[in-house]
Amino acid sequence: MRREFNIIESLMKLIIKHAKLVIFLLLVITAFFVYHAKDVRIDANIFAFAGEADSPVFVLTPEDKPEEYLKLKKIGTITQIPEKGEVVDYQRNPNTFDDGEFINPIPYEEKEILDYIYPTDRDNNTGYWDGYVIIFSSENMFTTEVLNAIYEVRDNLSKRWEIGQCLSPFDYVTVEKKGTRLSLVPIAPVKAGEIWTDDDVEVFKRRLMNDSVAKDYLYSSDGTTIMIYYRARGLNEASIAELDTIVNPLRQYGRVALNGGGLLTNAVYKYINTDLIVLAVLCFIAILVVFFFSFRTIKSMLIPASLSLMGIIWTLGIMAMYGYKLTIVTILTPCLVLTFGSSYSIHMISEYFKAMDDKEALPKHYSKITKTIFFAMMTTVSGFLSQLICRMQFFREFGITISFGVLICAILSFTYIPAILSLAKPPKQKSVKKISNGVLNKLTGKCASFIVKYWWVMLIVIVLLTIFFFAIKDDMGFDSNYMNYFPSSDPIVQDTIYFAKTLGGTDPYYLTIKAPNNEANFFLKSENLKLIYAYESAVMAADPDLVQVLSFSQYVSFLNETYNGEKGIPDNAGLINYLSRTLKQIKAQIGSDVLNFIISDDGSEITLSMRHYDYVEQDIQTNASAKRIEQTLDYYRYMLPEGTTSMIWSGASSGLKASEMIIEDQNKATLISMVLILIFASCACVSLSSGISALIPVLTAVMINYVFMWLFNLPFDMVTIGFSSVAIGTGVDDAIHFLLRLKSRRKENPNENYIDAVKQNIIDTGRPIILTTVSVDAGLVMLLFASFNPIKFFGALMFLALTAAMIATLFVLPSWLIMIYKIKEKVVAKK
Repeated sequence: MRREFNIIESLMKLIIKHAKLVIFLLLVITAFFVYHAKDVRIDANIFAFAGEADSPVFVLTPEDKPEEYLKLKKIGTITQIPEKGEVVDYQRNPNTFDDGEFINPIPYEEKEILDYIYPTDRDNNTGYWDGYVIIFSSENMFTTEVLNAIYEVRDNLSKRWEIGQCLSPFDYVTVEKKGTRLSLVPIAPVKAGEIWTDDDVEVFKRRLMNDSVAKDYLYSSDGTTIMIYYRARGLNEASIAELDTIVNPLRQYGRVALNGGGLLTNAVYKYINTDLIVLAVLCFIAILVVFFFSFRTIKSMLIPASLSLMGIIWTLGIMAMYGYKLTIVTILTPCLVLTFGSSYSIHMISEYFKAMDDKEALPKHYSKITKTIFFAMMTTVSGFLSQLICRMQFFREFGITISFGVLICAILSFTYIPAILSLAKPPKQKSVKKISNGVLNKLTGKCASFIVKYWWVMLIVIVLLTIFFFAIKDDMGFDSNYMNYFPSSDPIVQDTIYFAKTLGGTDPYYLTIKAPNNEANFFLKSENLKLIYAYESAVMAADPDLVQVLSFSQYVSFLNETYNGEKGIPDNAGLINYLSRTLKQIKAQIGSDVLNFIISDDGSEITLSMRHYDYVEQDIQTNASAKRIEQTLDYYRYMLPEGTTSMIWSGASSGLKASEMIIEDQNKATLISMVLILIFASCACVSLSSGISALIPVLTAVMINYVFMWLFNLPFDMVTIGFSSVAIGTGVDDAIHFLLRLKSRRKENPNENYIDAVKQNIIDTGRPIILTTVSVDAGLVMLLFASFNPIKFFGALMFLALTAAMIATLFVLPSWLIMIYKIKEKVVAKK
């Protein structure tokens, strides 16, 4: 080890000797990364994590009722156990709004609507990959004034190049019986460009309200709400604002809610873009303030701040070179690099203040602290690199980018700080005395006296905390509801929830059912289709989260009721074939692919589409709701035709699987992080027992965070779920610093009483430990100003974890060491 320190000391001498050259080279490298950093892009796809979930699989239909699922009654999902083929009566859930604000007219500002060129390729679906959805509610829906206003809006929207095909009650067709045949008629008797009359309104209302398939799909059961769904492309902030101007006149007649993937993506992009700048600036300012009050000189404030800034530039440059994008998770990278990187500067500057009067001794002081910084960097990096075991790409990228940033800041602290300080004038002695005789030094002295006297109190508290932690740790939930990530005041949040409550939203649950051996026309047979129809009634009756089901059997039932007045599936195979041909005509007439998936061309496969929302929480899809729906769909599989296989799939289903995958991966990452920390801490102190001791403060911090989240009912989400492994990696730095200094002190003063050594070590390390934690915490607190709630919560949890780790290092770790010492002392005395 002596040779290693000599090498480092020689390196420090070389850096100081060639300080100008070192700084010049670092600036050249920084300029190189500035050039690349400008190419960093933002990925605003908030659904990316769900896309990496395990693919759904087909399951063979069980022959009997799965008795083990009877426990589902306890959560209120399964309310009955019908026989196979038994049709259960059920009522669709009505709208749950109590406040008239959702349909009453509201004030609006009239805006000029510009003329646009009609897109010639509008009828070609190519390139129209997104959605633009208008949910309109009005108590006066069926009036000429309102319907003419809707047509004017539709006409203006159709001239926009971003707008493609439309699915709405005005583009849909229904059936009416004429003589002995079913006749296809448009629900809306008025074509584009024509004016509505009172007679037209009555025809429209009758046809719409009689179409049971369109009910709760294109319109609410009470007729006050309709959906107008457009295919869209190229939506950006400017075009969305212009589209809103076109839709704006409808607001004088009722409630307008806008939704769609394009709107959501642009909202995410706007927030990430804003947070990238705002949070980085706030973190930078916070760290400047901390450094100024820590060292009381402008120089000691600007030098570490410039190091952190260089660290961010280098990190962003590397991200751009490797094609990594800024996501809702990696948006934390600049702020975390800035905050974690600043802690290394504190150690180097603290050593500078100790020996600034003796320049010959500076390299030796720098080399002493280098070991602490090196192992602190390794433990922090190991905490982030534990994310590499995650199956989700954005977690792996998060771990890699932060690791790069922390490594860069450590390298800069070894090179840039000694070089720049060697060229700067030393601070005045007055400033140095303020530091050495400051409040922190006095405070740590009092803490040290308290700890060595009442060490047993700390251990009792930790035992109680551990018991409480194991009692509540399994109660922690996971929030996959992406709407909770946005500020609750954002219009897109309110509109999305409104859409979910009225019509179930745009992300249905699907159940695809395949015939045995892909038998053709299997689902055109009455006995098989009746079983599908009975299954649908059972799941709709069992789970109030399900709002509406769109399927081949529901369409056949509707057409059968229109044809002969009997709801349900007819016995006559010829009639089913006739109704099936009618449905094909409907699909061709509406000009949309929305019905193409409900039955395959050969009749061997059908898909049920079920709109839903969380009936319990009165919210859009949640993990709890997704579990209830999937349990219900799975439980009633015994009612499906024998020999069929079925598969549950949807965005909500993928989100649920992704959530379970994330939780499993993060538990593994936390365990790996602990093992790596144990290895590095043991290597740093050349002692396994010291490595175990180093884990005590961070484990204490993690337990405190769990208790905090449990008390305030805060679930994990896609960002905060990774805090444990990260907190362990970053929070252990203080413990390693404490243990290394204690070991060094024991080596230099072998005859000193152990408890006195621990007490003095608290005094010696207390100030830098507190300052490094405060500098990091200052940056983390700034995350509370983020737009996304997960980033706010991550900042709050990391702040709490690192603060708790700092306190545990100064209070719990010494108490633990004293206890171990006293136990060993008693064992030796007995011998």
